[in-house]
Amino acid sequence: MKRLKNLWTAACRRPFRAFYALGVCLLALTLAGNFALDQLLYAAGALKEKTVTLENTEQYTLVNMERTGDGLVSTTGDAQLLLNPGTLVRRLRLPGRGYLPEKTLCSLCFVAVAAVCAALGSRPEAFWHLLPAMLCCVAGDVMLALYNHLRRPRLFLAGLGAFLAGHALFVWGLCRLQPMGWPVPLAAVLGAVGTAVLSGMPGMQTGRMRPWVVLYAAFVSALLGKGLQLVFGLGQLWCFLVLAGAALFWISDLLILFLYFYPSRHPAVHVANLLTYYYAMFLIAVSLAF
Repeated sequence: MKRLKNLWTAACRRPFRAFYALGVCLLALTLAGNFALDQLLYAAGALKEKTVTLENTEQYTLVNMERTGDGLVSTTGDAQLLLNPGTLVRRLRLPGRGYLPEKTLCSLCFVAVAAVCAALGSRPEAFWHLLPAMLCCVAGDVMLALYNHLRRPRLFLAGLGAFLAGHALFVWGLCRLQPMGWPVPLAAVLGAVGTAVLSGMPGMQTGRMRPWVVLYAAFVSALLGKGLQLVFGLGQLWCFLVLAGAALFWISDLLILFLYFYPSRHPAVHVANLLTYYYAMFLIAVSLAF
């Protein structure tokens, strides 16, 4: 409560900066909401579908595929790839032209929110501790957006690597604000073991990527453990915001497992994945104001 009063007092002393911060926050929330609405329309089938025939199939790498009696079929759910003799027919929904720039702009807005909140708050140095992690998340967003458009496995691996580095840097940055305690490695181990079990369930198509998925889960869970350590160790308002953001990150990345590696998924999974990810970034950014 005292932090809120101090923030209100600071906003009254610097009204223009406070209005700027509010505007940036509202812009970020608006962009995230619009993007989520676009994905909901996309999932509902409101956008166009297009069939493309590719004559030279050797130049394309098939990812997330399973063999059937008629050939190879995609297991991602959002594309159907059928391999006929000499012809690869790809049927997919095409995202709007603004998909990549809109998604990139959303991610950059959260960096701007973090910068403004840090300038208004009492811990400006925390922004520089968390900035590398946020930039890695922006890079991961761009890579996965390109992957969703081009379907090249290298882009997916690059996005996965960028987000893995982002989670590791989030833990590193937060440990500079509070030394690492036992909840961090414990959460990492539990997350890795749980993901190893979950990725081995019938129908899960992780394949050779299973070790990387388990490693990724360890870092995501470590961030959640760090959030718990902050809450129980310091108990300040910004710690609860970080914990909420870390929990949403964990849920978002759990949904990714079913989004990319499970053959049958509900269209709402993609929307839920985006909403939890964007609000995770927003909460961590806003925590810098306290």
